[in-house]
Order: sequence, then C-alpha cells, then structure tokens
Amino acid sequence: MVTTYRDNPELTGSREKKEMQKDSPVLHHFGEMVRSYFHGKIIKTVDLDPEEVYLFGFHPHGIMPFTCFWLRCSEEWEKLFPGVTFSTLTASVMHLIPVMRDVLQWMGGREVSKEAIQLALRSKRSCLLIPGGQAEMMESRSCLDEIVLVTKHIGFIRLAMQENVKLVPVLSIGEVDLMDNVQMPKVQRWFLQRIGFAAPFSPYGVWYLPIPNPKPVSVIVGTPITVPHVAEPSLTEIYDVLYEYMCGLNSIFDANEEVCQQGLPNRTLKFLDFQGKKRELSEFPVYLKDMACQKQAQGQAKEGHKS
Repeated sequence: MVTTYRDNPELTGSREKKEMQKDSPVLHHFGEMVRSYFHGKIIKTVDLDPEEVYLFGFHPHGIMPFTCFWLRCSEEWEKLFPGVTFSTLTASVMHLIPVMRDVLQWMGGREVSKEAIQLALRSKRSCLLIPGGQAEMMESRSCLDEIVLVTKHIGFIRLAMQENVKLVPVLSIGEVDLMDNVQMPKVQRWFLQRIGFAAPFSPYGVWYLPIPNPKPVSVIVGTPITVPHVAEPSLTEIYDVLYEYMCGLNSIFDANEEVCQQGLPNRTLKFLDFQGKKRELSEFPVYLKDMACQKQAQGQAKEGHKS
C-alpha cells in the first residue's frame, strides 16, 4: 500500500511495531527456532552500556547474513546485553520487496545509507550494519581455511567519528558455512561494479537448494572502540580508526581460537586491502599510510588541474 511508504520508514524507522520488539512471544519463538537450527550462540566479551549509542559492524557478510537478523530477535541477546537494542541496516533494495520490506520495517530495520544512519544515531538509536557488503559476499566460501574480510568500505567509520559513537566489531563464526553461491567471479564482479549487485545470484545449501546448512554459528561481540569526535576527519584519521577496528576483529578471532576454527584447525582471518589483495594485519599500518599519501597527492593534483 502507498501509505506504508509514508514518512520514509526505510530512513526513519517509523513503521517499527512494539509487537515486534524483543519481548514479543512471536519473535522469541522465531529466535529460538533459528537458534536451534544453527546451534546459534552469542559470546560476550564485555558489558555494553544501554545508555550508550553504538555502531555495530557485523562480519563476515556470508552469502546471506542470516544471523545478523537472528540477533535482533534473540532472547539470548537481551539476557547478555539488557537494554541494548539496535536497528539492523540492510541494502535499499530490501525495502522495495513486498512482505520482506514490511517484516524488516516492523522490526525497526532501515536502509544502509548515510541519511538513515545519521537519523538513527542522532535519535540515540544504535545500528548494526555489515561493512563488507557484497564485496565480502564475493569472498564467501564454506569450509575453507580462511575467513576473508573486506576493508575498503570506510564510510561507517567516518560516520562514527562525525556522530561521536562507539564502534563495536562483531565476528560471526560459521556464517560463511551456511550457504554458497554459484561461482562466476568475472561476470559477478562486472555486474557488481555496474549495478551494485553481484549477478548471477543463486545461493544453495542443503541438497543444493536455497536452504542454509544447519552448521553451528557463534556470534562474538567485541570490545567497543572509542573513536575521536571529528566533524570532517582526514583520511589519515579514518585509517587510524580502521586499523584499530581491524585489530579488534583480529583480537576476537585470536581470543576465541577454538570456537573460530570449528573443526578447521588451520582456519585463519585474512583482510583484503583496497585493491582486493589479501594481506596480514601487520602489513596494514604501512599500507594505509601509503594509501593516505597517495590519495592526498591525487587530491592536490586535481585541485591544481582545476586552478
């Protein structure tokens, strides 16, 4: 109905229903079914203050990030982090699909855009987003010895600095094992670069059907990162926070080694640089410094050309 688009709910969260909050019996039942299917559990590393506003970064994207939606209706989350709630941010296209958009918006979901994030944070509403996006989805493979995270998307870090909120790294171990996608990387990257969607998209799991595998998933919530409050942060300042954020994800992985390996004793965490090359965490301080210098030089060259 046209009235469901009133007040731009994908930006404002205006369609959120009290019946779809954490105390909803329906959501609790749904959350328990999901938890049972995925043997899902949440691992807390530190307490979170319900008076604080957080920007949660969920990794990895996987083929379809099922468990980031499960968190929103999980009774376990409420027990571990009482009073801490958030809006789940999704791709804009999800807010155009009938039924799906309704459920998302009833649960307080918003689109992952600058305007939506600013509106939420300024109204003291925490948000959860998946920074790796479809670029991280392209790297998702089940039962491999590597979990690959994308680092090039830094807009969420800039917003955290501008809005003066804490960043919380979240690592979902087992997310990549739930589903796979048809592998046509050249074609998919072509579409991703031009239309923002990695087509063809044909996810599969159980019996090669679009049903997720019943693999165990452990969501580890890391330590909040206090970022400097800067109205217009420089690239160097953003990259400094990015590296600290990456260290937070790496610390989660190292501190929960047994959980993170899940039957794959050689499983490691890898980071993709801005050009799509896999790098060790230790390489990034020099790499990010070089990137900041290069982009600054490019910016100065453009300014000089204009003048």
